[in-house]
Amino acid sequence: MSTDLRDALAERLDRATPPPGDLATVVREGRRIRNRRRAVAVGAVAAALVLGGLAATQLVGPSDQRAGKGDVATEPVVGAADGLRAYADPGGDLRYGGLRVPTSQVPGFDTDAAATPEGIVFYEAGRPMLRDLDGEVTPLWEGQVQPDPDFRPTAKADSTSSEVAVAVLRGGVPRLMVVDTGTGELVDQINLICEGCTVVIDAFDDGAVFFRDGNGTNVWDLDGNFGRPFAGLGTSIADVRNGIVLYDGAVPEPEPGVGQRDYTYVRGAIDSQLTHDGAHVLAWSSTLAPTGAGDPLRLSVTEEDGATSWTVDTDGSVLVASYGSSGNVVHDCDAVTGACDEVEVLEVSGGDLAFLGNDM
Repeated sequence: MSTDLRDALAERLDRATPPPGDLATVVREGRRIRNRRRAVAVGAVAAALVLGGLAATQLVGPSDQRAGKGDVATEPVVGAADGLRAYADPGGDLRYGGLRVPTSQVPGFDTDAAATPEGIVFYEAGRPMLRDLDGEVTPLWEGQVQPDPDFRPTAKADSTSSEVAVAVLRGGVPRLMVVDTGTGELVDQINLICEGCTVVIDAFDDGAVFFRDGNGTNVWDLDGNFGRPFAGLGTSIADVRNGIVLYDGAVPEPEPGVGQRDYTYVRGAIDSQLTHDGAHVLAWSSTLAPTGAGDPLRLSVTEEDGATSWTVDTDGSVLVASYGSSGNVVHDCDAVTGACDEVEVLEVSGGDLAFLGNDM
């Protein structure tokens, strides 16, 4: 390189201003690293905290044939770039990411399972499992579990990361866990030590897990608030996204310090959902009400077009099922413009077409 060229490059680069960093991403990655280190060091730490005076929370630490198990894909795997697009004929197959599997192989697909960009999270004999985009099934927790048909904690995916909140039962003690479905790593876990209590995960957003036990709703914040009371028995949390808490019943009254994220509380039906940006409520309609001062979001496929069911997909779009002369039609709708594209027309043999993890 000549001296003149080197000097010219140096002068040009010295004048350049580096782009600003993505602070939100840095914070999330820092939290994830801290929590993984805490999970590795779990054996030496046990901290019990009171939950509502009755329950204590203890930090424990941390024709493509690729579908496997006899599953047959309908076409080459397309992945989840446009969302997982998981929907099912209750009496036939569950479709997701270009694969098709019998619904019998995904227990509780319409209520207890969760759609993630990496595949389907569901429970098999009390153990959380991931059915990935290649159709392979792997456990998210390989330790001991206690199968119990009455223990149905559900699974909830975080829209800001590849993490999912799940729970298992061990010796009568519920254990909450957050697992990275992209890497299979256990991010963190806590035990809920309470007399005969169960646990149901209602929401998971940006590192905060909202769950119910016998005393009401608690929030487990992976940044350090372990199992703090969030709402009483008269409150039900429908969804949490981007600082918006969608609830039914009494207004949540979190313990001091728990509401430090400055949540905004919006009343809504218990079976409704929030869009990923928290700006609109999806509740059995193609017209989504705003959570703030904005306008309603109106999807281009409406009830007049035969729309019968809705859900929010992993990429934040809205999936709509409609019924017409051609059969059941699945649409994928933009959560900003409301424009909808047709995904598939299919015949349903076992009841109404169902969306994964949501019977809305």
